[in-house]
Formats: sequence, structure tokens, C-alpha cells
Amino acid sequence: MDIMRAMALTAFGEKLEMLNVPEPEAGDGEVVLSVRACGVCRTDLKVMHGLLPQVRATPLPLIPGHEIVGVVDAVGPNAGGWKIGDRAVVYFYVGCGNCPPCMVGRVPLCHNIRYQIGFSANGGYAEKVKVPARNLVRIADHVPDEQAAVVPDAVGTAVHAVMDVAEVRPGERVLVTGAGGVGLHIIQLVRLSGGYTVVADVDGSRLGMAEEMGANETHQISGLDAIPDSIRVDKVIEASGALRDCGQVARLLNSAGRIVLVGYTVGESLTVGSLDMVSPELEIRGCRACNPNNVVTAVELVERGQVRPVIDSVFPLSEANETLEKLSAGKLKARAVLIPN
Repeated sequence: MDIMRAMALTAFGEKLEMLNVPEPEAGDGEVVLSVRACGVCRTDLKVMHGLLPQVRATPLPLIPGHEIVGVVDAVGPNAGGWKIGDRAVVYFYVGCGNCPPCMVGRVPLCHNIRYQIGFSANGGYAEKVKVPARNLVRIADHVPDEQAAVVPDAVGTAVHAVMDVAEVRPGERVLVTGAGGVGLHIIQLVRLSGGYTVVADVDGSRLGMAEEMGANETHQISGLDAIPDSIRVDKVIEASGALRDCGQVARLLNSAGRIVLVGYTVGESLTVGSLDMVSPELEIRGCRACNPNNVVTAVELVERGQVRPVIDSVFPLSEANETLEKLSAGKLKARAVLIPN
């Protein structure tokens, strides 16, 4: 049996451990990827602390990591034409394929979800990972590994948030709160959709990056309640996870405006003033990750150079704990990526 190295979660709330584990084997409809790069997402911190129910129900050790690019290393039966050497990114939700949400492509809402790669099945903080062949999306060789890795989530979620949930139209004014790993890509998608982007963040250096990504207007704030009252927008896309009172952003919306929640904090509740929502006919919509077709769109946009995956730093896999600590402490301005070493 061949052995590989992986950074694995062995106890909730503790640091990951470098383990020597058996290499995965491709079963029916599956492939094994040799991991080229894996993005580090803030959700990985929730995985480490067991804050998500699907993670709590998963036996440990668990290998995190759901933003994966790799090269096919082994192919099982019925793998849909994939062959050794093919390069692809991974869509990390594995749905049943038969329920109403799956039938219309809304896999994260699957009624009988099988598993999530990096959450309830081993992910990409490893030298190799096993995935269903149907969850692979080819990506052109000219896209660097570190950029390709974050396409399935950081870019795919931005596509879903802007195009599907916010439904940004040309000429609309959109406030993006939080210019981080996902927010910097939301800004680019709003620009592509023809919107005028207003960005608010507590970190001035992130606002500089937001301007590079095409933000029309930026505001450094001490908190969401400090966004200037003079700002008027049609949509708010909340990517910081810091929103507790919807009135903090509802006050900035034009009539019939919409709040889209991308960021969240486990265990926290939202306060919503009923009159504040009813009188101007405002909407609140949740945005859960992305759908498979969003990843296909994200790949196409990145391949054409219309969206640039924004990377803060690249670290060796052995430094996963240090990278997660930097993320938790707010020392990363955009996505970090781990490279097996």
C-alpha cells in the first residue's frame, strides 16, 4: 500500500497534524488527483473547530481543504473519459443527483447530500485526493496552480452571489462589505455585470486591492454602522460575516433593494427591523457557496482573463497551521494557497 502525507484534523479545536496515510484508491466513477495546490478558506477554521454539523458527524482524522486543483493520477471504472495527466479543479459538493435541487443544479441544497470534500470527506490538504469524476472541471494550463485552486469556491461563490442571487444589472449601485478572499472577486463580477461598486472594509490595505479589482468607490470604516449615510445603493452583498443588524445596511438601500448574505458567523443571529424591511419592500437572500454551473462559468472567466483570482501568499503544505493562524488573525488580505512539498 502506497503512503502519502496529509495535514489532518485529529481533534476538534486542535492544530492539524502531519500524518502518513494510505493513498486513496479510485472506485467506480472516481478519480484520484495528485494535488497541485489547495486554497485556504475561512470555512476551514470552522471545520477545525467542529462548528459545522456535517463536520461534527464525520469520524476523525479528517483531511480539510475544498479549493483544489490537481492532475489525474488514477482513474476508476466509469470515470467519464478522464485520463491520467488531465488537469482539473474540483467542485466540492457531492449531491444525490436525484432530488429537486440537484435536478435544477442547486447541489448545495441537496435533500440527501452524500458528502462535501474537505468537510465530511477527505480534502486537499494532502498529496492526493479522491473525488467523483463528475465533480471535475477542466482548466487551461496557462492558469497558474495557485490561481486555479481558488476558482471553485472564492471565484465560484462570487459568480453565484452576483449573477444568481443579487442578480446585478447594468447601472445598479452595489455595496460590497468585506474586501477579502471572496469579496475581491465579487467586486470583479459586479464590474463585469455593469454595476457601480461601492466597497466598505475596516482594512485600508484591502481597499487598495479593491480599487485594483475595479471598485468605483471605497470607504474605510470602523464597523458596518459607520458606513456614511450619504451612500445609496440598489443591492448590498455582505461578505464580511460581521453583519448582526440588517438595519446597518438596510438604511443605505433604495426602495425594493436587496441584501445578499455571503459571509456568516456560526451561532450568531441577525436582527431585522420589520418596518425597515416592509415599508421599502426590501429583500434578504442567503448565498450558499456555488452551484456546479457557477464553477464552469468561473473557470471560463478566469481562462479569458476577465476575472483574476487574487492570492495573498503561497505556503508549503507543512505550514498549514501557521497559514490558518495568519488567516484567523486577519493577517491575510486575500486567499492563501498550500502547495504539497
